[in-house]
Amino acid sequence: VQLELKRRARSLGGTLEDRGRQVRAGVFGAGALRIQRGSEEVRVYVRLPEEERNTLGDIQAYRIMTPSGAAIPLAEVAQVTFGTAPTTIRRLDGRRIVTITADVDQAVITGQEVNSELTNRILPAVQQRYPGVRYTFGGEQREQTDAIGGIAMGFLLAALVMYALLAIPFGSYIEPLIIMTSVPMGFVGAAFAHLVMGLDLGLLSIFGIVGVSGVVVNDSLVLIDFINEQHRAGKPMAEAIVSAARTRFRPILLTSLTTFLGVFPLIIERSLQAQFLVPMAASIGFGVVFATAIIMVLVPALTMLQADVVAWRARRATPSRTSLETVSGP
Repeated sequence: VQLELKRRARSLGGTLEDRGRQVRAGVFGAGALRIQRGSEEVRVYVRLPEEERNTLGDIQAYRIMTPSGAAIPLAEVAQVTFGTAPTTIRRLDGRRIVTITADVDQAVITGQEVNSELTNRILPAVQQRYPGVRYTFGGEQREQTDAIGGIAMGFLLAALVMYALLAIPFGSYIEPLIIMTSVPMGFVGAAFAHLVMGLDLGLLSIFGIVGVSGVVVNDSLVLIDFINEQHRAGKPMAEAIVSAARTRFRPILLTSLTTFLGVFPLIIERSLQAQFLVPMAASIGFGVVFATAIIMVLVPALTMLQADVVAWRARRATPSRTSLETVSGP
């Protein structure tokens, strides 16, 4: 049985909860006392006789007390109707919860689109109508959120270790940063692949993005190492960069193309069993190709910029030393 207050109830005072408690006391019973019987405790309830509480009319005629002390029929202040109640009541942290599950038809809409629609349009409207309602996403959405947080932390630690491993042999703080500029380029290539192919950026896509980072770093490492080797051989930095880019272009390109061709059959696969791996393959394949094209331009440019900055600082330091020697001389 459900209760809904009428307009007249507002002038008499009281709330729906007050009315409900009084009706429950009459129908179900109100605790009067407890009697100890041996090792067990017996509770005594007081309620209406069965002939006065077995029909809807009996409940409507049941007299309730108003805050002013008057006894009036329930039908005067509330509308009584039949309704459905949950078979079980679940609680989390003291709050009543309801779990809603659904299966997504991938031919019509994706899971991410459903979550976006719920978050941006449907759930805010529900909260506006019922301010006390709170919601959280569970299932695959919660697992994906937790996994992404762990991957982000792990990737940050891996990037720090990668930087340290590059800085030690190169003996430089700047060159490892130049090498690692290829990592964001892989991210851009993976995002572009998802946009063109109409794929959702999911957990496996992030796995592919993390994997492509190691491949593109290797390409940059090969190029930087050959530039340094040419420069140590006596070539000017500009000539060493051009020579390294020309010499290492073919190995870097072949490495990237073989990686792309290795995952290409999976990218174009249309079987249902392989669909969940397509985002990861697209991240790796297109991320490597896009990053390679940018690496051949970006890494030599940044290396030349570093050399120019070092030369500029050297030119600025030389006059100051000369002037000090002049002042301190005889």
